[in-house]
Amino acid sequence: MASVLTEVVNYLATELSLTAGTNLFETILPDTPDAAMAVEETGGAPPERQFGSTAAAFEFPSIRVICRAGANDYNTPRAQAKTAWEKLLEITPQSTLGSTKYQFVTPMQSPFEIGRDSKDRVIIGFNCNVQKDPS
Repeated sequence: MASVLTEVVNYLATELSLTAGTNLFETILPDTPDAAMAVEETGGAPPERQFGSTAAAFEFPSIRVICRAGANDYNTPRAQAKTAWEKLLEITPQSTLGSTKYQFVTPMQSPFEIGRDSKDRVIIGFNCNVQKDPS
């Protein structure tokens, strides 16, 4: 099974008309292009176990989505982050991304300014909790 990063990146690529590896990335927001989005793994919660079993019923990874555009451009990455936020909220119980069933991808907050990079490009992001079937 693919990782939560790959499945979420593929979902966002389709939903936002982005291209994985070109302007949408897993784990790292590269220096180019200016306008780009990345999905990173963050902490997460322990799995929920099935009663009387050591097998996991659900996994609870977490992710962070970050967006960037050109120098001093706040509105573009903010709008892109908001659109990604809205699309991730559309994942409902029994949604399938790749070959994995997802219950929810729940943003933990609205998109916010994380900071600026060395080229003065604004980075906007948000964190999400994920509930999915075990992989």
